[in-house]
Amino acid sequence: MNNELGNQFKNLELQKKRLKLNDKTKQKENLQYSSDDLETNQKLCHEIYSLITTAEIAKATWGYRLTAILSVNNDYIGGYEIEIVDKNNNSVKYDIDFLNVPILKELIKLYACKNACLDDYNNIKLKDDLEYKDRKSEEIRYYEYYNSNEKCVKISENFFKELNSNNWEGPLPQPLIKHNNEIVTSMKAMFSECNRINAIDLSNFDTTNVTHMSWMFFRCNALTELNVSNFNTSNVTSMDWMFCDCRALTTLDLSNFNTSNVTNMGSMFFRCKALTELNVSNFNTSNVTDMKYMFSKCSTLTTLDVSNFNTSNVTNMGSMFYKCSALTTLDVSNFNTSNVMNMSHMFCNCSALTTLDVSNFNTSNVMKRRYMFRGCSSLTEPEALILAT
Repeated sequence: MNNELGNQFKNLELQKKRLKLNDKTKQKENLQYSSDDLETNQKLCHEIYSLITTAEIAKATWGYRLTAILSVNNDYIGGYEIEIVDKNNNSVKYDIDFLNVPILKELIKLYACKNACLDDYNNIKLKDDLEYKDRKSEEIRYYEYYNSNEKCVKISENFFKELNSNNWEGPLPQPLIKHNNEIVTSMKAMFSECNRINAIDLSNFDTTNVTHMSWMFFRCNALTELNVSNFNTSNVTSMDWMFCDCRALTTLDLSNFNTSNVTNMGSMFFRCKALTELNVSNFNTSNVTDMKYMFSKCSTLTTLDVSNFNTSNVTNMGSMFYKCSALTTLDVSNFNTSNVMNMSHMFCNCSALTTLDVSNFNTSNVMKRRYMFRGCSSLTEPEALILAT
């Protein structure tokens, strides 16, 4: 059985006969690939995938493990080196080199990897601390990595021009999890001012280690589609201005967002004026201190459920619902406002609101409340706006 399987692997001729060594090196230990080589390899991934998941492999108790992370130009993750092992976990030498990220994910779903799995966000989770092996190609650089009290990543200047011209198709490459041995923790302003792009595929992104997403999609005002359902936000502390001025977005699914560590949500959805609905009912806001302008100028929102918000640590609610002029109801009766100091313009120009219960508001620390209810012209019980002290 093993000989038969071995012949099948060998017949694929994945490396020696179908991939060419880069002219700059002939030494196997320093193997480098051109962009054409990488493309060829990715096509061959389908053949490997079909072969390795066959029943014969399972019967032979063979398996596979990942041995290294393959980075390209020290810029993005191109794939993972793979090794076939027997039932005793000994290497079985065949000419399989690496699998790209999408194919590897599909493989892991159907045939368990010995040292990796997929998490709830469809990201590859490693059980071993794998080394990075960098390969060179003639591609443009997609990302820039820099230090600003932490390791940050943003779109490179050259790729920004291509991306913002809507000339890019398909998923963006996965940014490095580590750059020069430092974990990348910030995506602050990563796509800021990409004001012409209509859609962006971030399905390859692994945000497990990211702590800052402030300004991430700031002024992406032509963006009509944005899928962030695969984002792991369990370590994120700042989401202020994250979707600010995404004026063309009509839907935004945040149902998978874990906001338990977020402290700043100020201006998070400021001027998302095409959103007619926004489900934030699952948000854990127990650590949030700043909600100023959070939903300000979301002028077409007709429903907004914030009834489960824990606001016990919030100090700033200024202009939180300013010009949410399509909202007819808003339940803030459970808001704990004991630490709030700023409520100015909080409900200003919520002109369609017919009822608003703020009878439980504790305003003992409020120093700013100017124009708090100005322009709430449809309220039928204005006497309910008398605030408790």
